[in-house]
Amino acid sequence: MKPRQPHAPLRGFDRVVNGRNVHLLNVGDDAYPPVVLLHGCGSLAQEVLAPFRKTGLHIVAPDRPGYGLSDPLPQRLRGPLAQSLWLEDFVDALGFSSLTIAGHSIGCAPAILLARRRPDLVKSLVLIAPFCRPTPEQAMLLLRLAIAPWIGGMFSQHLLYRFADYFGERVMRKAHHPNPVPDTLADFPYRHAASPQSLRMMADELLQFNADMAAVGDEPIPCVTHIIYGMEDAVLDPHWHLGWLVQRVPQARIRLLQGVGHNPHHAASAVVRSALQDAVWAGAIPGRCERPPVAEGLVRTS
Repeated sequence: MKPRQPHAPLRGFDRVVNGRNVHLLNVGDDAYPPVVLLHGCGSLAQEVLAPFRKTGLHIVAPDRPGYGLSDPLPQRLRGPLAQSLWLEDFVDALGFSSLTIAGHSIGCAPAILLARRRPDLVKSLVLIAPFCRPTPEQAMLLLRLAIAPWIGGMFSQHLLYRFADYFGERVMRKAHHPNPVPDTLADFPYRHAASPQSLRMMADELLQFNADMAAVGDEPIPCVTHIIYGMEDAVLDPHWHLGWLVQRVPQARIRLLQGVGHNPHHAASAVVRSALQDAVWAGAIPGRCERPPVAEGLVRTS
């Protein structure tokens, strides 16, 4: 059987931030208030952006440092705290202020930390299946092998990279369970997402995660915040993270979705789009710019 050709990544734009390249995708009308959208662990901008291409909002989705076509941060600075500093520089380089930041899974952690440090900069948050609370370390056998001394390079390049489609499709199905993987991800570039650089980044941000998030205080985060969990999540325990979040965002609007897994932005995209719309236009000044029409099929919630 002839091996399947790997899918090519979706190519967007490049921006240099503090001497490092950041690859980003940009959709919508830049006359509208901006949204910065952050993907989760092992993913790419093109995955997290896929359900939101026709919202009418102005959305910028970068490959986070070390993922996809974006340069990595120094190895000791790959946890959520350092990424929140990178995110601040990225937003500044784009000239954004008073913006909405949306994140999926572990991509929510730097967004939360930036909102805590810069309430003047972050107007609102949309947290999609947020992975934010310090969590007992998992085995992560494949990732640990990929970064192991001596054998890590050979393992990641000659096994994980070559069989990225095989492993990636299974990880993708688990993340979406009990929901199907949507057709919009049929051409997801697993081999590109599982490059040796990206595997190293995945491992490093997970290994540095607990220490960074354990240092987060209990002071409330003041910005408008939407929290969305699928209650059938096979990747994380929503209750474990939600208890941590509600102590710090007591006024958050919380949506718990039955029959939805770890990717509500795909399985319940109308709900997430509604939260994005509400977050973007919260506190908008009348007359400054007109709110775009709600996309067809969008579920509005009170």
